[in-house]
This record gives sequence, structure tokens and C-alpha cells, in this order.
Amino acid sequence: MFGLKADWSLDIKERYFSLGDYTGGEARWCPGCGDHGVLTVVQRICRDEQLLPEKTVAVSGIGCSSRLP
Repeated sequence: MFGLKADWSLDIKERYFSLGDYTGGEARWCPGCGDHGVLTVVQRICRDEQLLPEKTVAVSGIGCSSRLP
């Protein structure tokens, strides 16, 4: 069909995301704040589940927790 060989196939390479793909700016929380741990866990879950960074969103309220996204 249209000059393509019968054994032709599209080879799509899988993307692999690392923790760096889910990081943004430097967190501005107090040293020892528990929010650092929460952010680390969220980033690791995103990496372990290989969620697409461009299709992942975080929504927050006000206060220190609003710096997580």
C-alpha cells in the first residue's frame, strides 16, 4: 500500500521519567518542615507510576502548603 513494505512497523520508543522531570523551583519552606517530605513522596509516586509530567497537575489552597505545586 502506497509503497510501504509489508513488514513495516512503527517503532515507538517509551519515555522514562526521573525525579528531575517532576521538580520545579526551589521549595521555600522552613528547614525541617514536613512539607519537604510530602513533596518528595509526591514526586516519587509520579516517577514510580511514570505519570506524564505534562498531564500531571497539583492544586492547593493557601498558606505554606500552597507552595507545593
